[in-house]
Order: sequence, then C-alpha cells, then structure tokens
Amino acid sequence: MSTYNPSGAADAGDAPAGWIKLVDPWAGFALAHPPGWTVRNELGTLVVSEDPVNTVAAWIASAPLAGAANVHDFAARYVAAVRASDASFDAVPDPAPATDTVLLRTHCRRGTVALEGRINMIVRGDQVVIRGFQVPAGGAGADAPPRAAEMLQILNSFRSFTAPPRQVFREPKEGAFMAAVPAGWIAAGQVARNTWTGATTCEFTAQSDPRGLTKVCVPGSFWQFNDTWLGTRFMPATKFAAEWLPKKLPRKGLRVETSEPWPELLPRLQAEVAQLGIDPRSVEITAARTTGTFALSGTPVRERVFTATVRKPQAGFGDPLAGKWFGLLQFYYHAPEGEFAAVDGVLAGIARSFRIDPGWQQRQNAQAAQQQAMANMMAQQAMAQNRQAQQNFMNAQHHIWANQQQVSDGIMRSWQNQNAAQDHAMHQWSNATLGVTDVINPDTGAIRQVDNSFDQHWVTNSGTIIGGTWGTQPDPSWHHLEPIKL
Repeated sequence: MSTYNPSGAADAGDAPAGWIKLVDPWAGFALAHPPGWTVRNELGTLVVSEDPVNTVAAWIASAPLAGAANVHDFAARYVAAVRASDASFDAVPDPAPATDTVLLRTHCRRGTVALEGRINMIVRGDQVVIRGFQVPAGGAGADAPPRAAEMLQILNSFRSFTAPPRQVFREPKEGAFMAAVPAGWIAAGQVARNTWTGATTCEFTAQSDPRGLTKVCVPGSFWQFNDTWLGTRFMPATKFAAEWLPKKLPRKGLRVETSEPWPELLPRLQAEVAQLGIDPRSVEITAARTTGTFALSGTPVRERVFTATVRKPQAGFGDPLAGKWFGLLQFYYHAPEGEFAAVDGVLAGIARSFRIDPGWQQRQNAQAAQQQAMANMMAQQAMAQNRQAQQNFMNAQHHIWANQQQVSDGIMRSWQNQNAAQDHAMHQWSNATLGVTDVINPDTGAIRQVDNSFDQHWVTNSGTIIGGTWGTQPDPSWHHLEPIKL
C-alpha cells in the first residue's frame, strides 16, 4: 500500500543489500525490510512481519503518556493491557532502569511456538515511542533473542518526515463516514440506499483536479453470487478482479497488467466481518490488488483496483450466507502514468483513511434490527391471518355443505312424498278397477283387499272374510276390519 522509494522522497537509511526500501509519503515514514516481508498499519501500530501470524515481527508505535506518572507507570499499564488479552504474555523490566526509558524482556506463545522479544519505551514530550520485536525463542541463558540483530536493523531503518497537509471530509447529511484528503483536493460523498433491497452503501471520492485524472474512489460496490453449478462458482479475488470486474467498471480499453494477492486488506476485512456479528475464523476471505491502464479524457492513466471475495464455507441450512459468496470492490485510484509513482502512496493513504462513523453504524444496525423485528411481526400476523382465513374457509365450506344437505334432504322428502302420492293414487285407481278396497285388522295390523260392494267387513278366526252392511249383526268371534283412509 506504500510506494517504493520514489525519486526525491525520504530514504529509509542504511540497509543491507537486497532489502526493500519502503517510503509512505502519506503516513510520513520510510523504512527497510527483507524481501517478502509485509508492512501493515494495525490500529496505529506499524507492523513489519515475516509471516501472517507475526511469529517474526517488529513494530513501532506512539502513544500519549496520558495519566501515567512516568514511563515506568506507562509500561506497567501496557503490560497489564497485553496480558488481559494474552494470558501467555510476560514481561520483565531491565534491571538497570533509566529515568525516561524502559526496556522489557518479553515472552509469550503462539500456539505451540514459544516467542521471545524486546520492547523499548522512551518518552518524547507527552508521547511514548514504542519499538519492539519478537522471534521464536532460543536457548536459555542467551543475552539476546535469535535474529535480534536483523530485527534491530529493521527498527533502526525507520525514518519519519513531514506528511503533506491534509483536511478531513465528513459525509454532510448523516455524518456516516469520514476520510482524510490533501488540503485543496475536491472531496464528495453520500449514503446510497437501494429502493428494492434496502441495502445501504457509503460512496466517497476525492480528486486533485476538476477533470478527475488523479482520483480516489470508495464506491461501496458489491455483488452477490450463488455458489452452485447453475450460478457462479466462488473464485479468489485475483481471478475475480482480472476476469469478472472489468465488465462492471466504466472503463473503455482497460488493460489489466497484474492481479496479485494483497493480504494487507485482510485485517480490515476481518474487522468488518466481526462488526456484522460473524466470527472471522468461519469466513474465507481473499483480497487482491489489480493494476491496469486506460485512457481518461484522452490522457493515459494508471489505475489500481482493490477487491475481495468472501464466503462462509461451512454455513449450515438456514444461514443466510449458505450457498452464497460476495465480490467486493473496496476502492480504486488512478493518476496520469507519468505522475503515478509519486502519488501512489498518497492515493492509497486517502483510501485507507476512509472510516465509517461507529455511532452512525450503531444507528443503522439498530434500525435494521427494528425493521427485522417489524418484518417478523408482520410475517407472524400474516401467518395468523392466513390460518384464520383457512379456518373461515373451512367453516364456510361446512355451512355450505350443511345447507346443501338440508336442501338435498328437502328435495328428497318432496320427491318421496310425490312418489308416495303417485303410488297411492295408482293403487287406488287399481283397486277401483278391480272392485276392491284395502282394510286393516287393528288387532294384528294385517292389511287385506276385500270386495268394495260391502259397507262392513269382518274376518273369522279361520281367516274367512265376511262382508255386510251397517245393519249386519256380527258373531262375537268375528274381527272387524277397518277401511284404510287416505
């Protein structure tokens, strides 16, 4: 993220042959380190490391003396703070203390590796300058840790110089973010909200001239993909930047020269993931720096684009990140080719200075949580209304069925009555044709057909039918048969 010893910049001092001399004009420092090492700014501490987990590393920082009575009191507080986050850390002060200087002999562990180091603290006005290193521990009783001479060469190569004057830009409407820009530069920014998805992004630009030939942009752009054979498979940031991203950038004739892994972005990306409540260790993150050239308003410019790809490989069912990955355009900057080397470090420094306001972020998170709670409540209400609608439908169906049954029963009864009347009429017509009538024995309920020429009928015990008139005197053993009335 810094420029390599441009012409006229401050030097990193004497360094062994083959070492890299690194100059950061924006931060105002220069130093030298062995090839392959990385230089990172971790929360104000400049860390020069041989490996990603800092088993071999040197660092330089400055901190206010603040409420400490002296440098020894400051050192005690420093040791207590480190020990609170790393129980393996131990520090023993030099047996010959000085008034304004403290030397600590340190020990700690990184997994199974025992580390040994030195930390020097010296007062400069109201500040304490902290210089230290750590390496894998050597044999007991040695005067100095292994590779101490190499680490001291790195620390002694450090030089500071006056950085260019700068101004602070703050997003004007909501105070959502801020960034440092060189004095006199043109800066602009806004909070953009997607009407359809509700996604909120922060967009920032800074340029040295009205044409925007020398410009830094933090676009807040990201893309979501489905990590399936029907979608777009996850790819490292180097491939994403070189193959996919040029289609999305508004560049005509962009020629990609290099796309290389850029681990300096990882600490920042991991911190952003942690702010979302996700364990960074559960997320796979790759980062890249892509360099290319194109023509802007007829002027050849060189551009650097910083991208990342993120996924959660072990996301389980129900996890919103399951089966998805994201491509991020962190920031990019460009300048005329002949000026690019001189301003590369400044442009990178502007981009690194971009910070989201914590208070604004908390408000956004609270608002998002409130909206999610409202959405959950509305979903529950919708489910309840749906259940009620289903119950109402079933009740209506039941009533319709009951009404249909009643109507059906009425129709059947009417049909049965009609059929009974028709049957009775036909039976009567048949009796009249045959000259008979129907009678019933009230004692037994037996129905008989008898000659209709008699007014009265009886049946004997032997079953013989006897017909007569109203004046007939029946035998006491006869049983009177009554006519069946319609």
